[in-house]
Amino acid sequence: MKHVLATLAAVLCLSAVYTPSALALPVNSTQRTYFDDQGHIIGESIRYCNNNTQHWGVASSTSQNYAEVFYGCSSNDTSVHFGSQLPTAVRDSFCVTYGTCSRSEPSFLSGYQTGPVTSGMYSN
Repeated sequence: MKHVLATLAAVLCLSAVYTPSALALPVNSTQRTYFDDQGHIIGESIRYCNNNTQHWGVASSTSQNYAEVFYGCSSNDTSVHFGSQLPTAVRDSFCVTYGTCSRSEPSFLSGYQTGPVTSGMYSN
């Protein structure tokens, strides 16, 4: 009986230490807005704090023509990152034009969606 209890205790301790990382929730939710070369929105993708993802339009994992806003899942912290090919004019006016930098969580921009919302972070 002591051996069974000791084994059970060891298994419980190990299972608490070796929790799969796939269960970990993100620290930030993310909204990535994709643009064409003329600065028009062509797609968006969102990762929520519960780790669910959605996108619409052209949301390519290889595109560098995007603006990405990070929203803290347990804080009000917000930060913005721009892809290396995003036009300067879009970078300079992104937060003011689209209002995404002053939100507390991601949501698709109203009036820009041109296709269905599907699951997954990327369209490719």
